[in-house]
This record gives sequence, structure tokens and C-alpha cells, in this order.
Amino acid sequence: TVHAPIEAPPQPEHMANCAHITSSAGRRTLCAMASALDAEVGRFVADLKDKRLWDNTIMWLVSDNGGMIDVGGMNAQVASFSSNFPLRAGKTSLFEGGVRAVSLVNGGSALLPDAARGSVVS
Repeated sequence: TVHAPIEAPPQPEHMANCAHITSSAGRRTLCAMASALDAEVGRFVADLKDKRLWDNTIMWLVSDNGGMIDVGGMNAQVASFSSNFPLRAGKTSLFEGGVRAVSLVNGGSALLPDAARGSVVS
């Protein structure tokens, strides 16, 4: 999960995937956490496909809300690495940066028709 505590995954390839981020070590660590999550989702999908379950599966990945930007509060460590730009504010706020979240739906063709693929909903 890409959530507190902010800790780099033990596999060095995830930090290597994020070497291009030079703004801060904390942002590189968040990137490495996202890289590790992406790798795990990829392994999960591969397992479903190997077991011939993918065509009967819908996978929905959902964010809980924006990143923590409560500088100085109990989440100051997380806050110094998060960004919801260009949205205003973040987690715990009623502004867009706190309530807007991304979501991805994917799955087998038996359940998710081609016409629905690539659609954007806001």
C-alpha cells in the first residue's frame, strides 16, 4: 500500500525505478512504494490468467482520497512528501484535493465489454 508509514520496499529495483525523482528522498520512497504495489498487482493478474480466472474477473482499484498535506500536524512526515497539485488541499479536506480519487476497472472480456474499455468518468 502507498500509505503511512512511508518505508521503502526491501527490493532494490523499486528504488531504482524512481531514481529519476530528484525533488526529495521522501517522494522517491513514495514512488518506490507505488512501484512495489504495481508489481504485486501485476503478479496477481498473472496468477488469475495462469489459473484461467481472468476472463471471469473484474478488478477495481480505488484510491481512498488525496494525499496528506497537513503540514505540522501528526502527519507532517507524510505531508512533506505528498502533492495533490493542481487540486486544492488534501486528505481530511472537503476541497477537491481531499475528496477526488482515481479509480481503475479492468478485467476479462467476458464481464467487461470492449465498449466500456478506455472510458473516463468524472
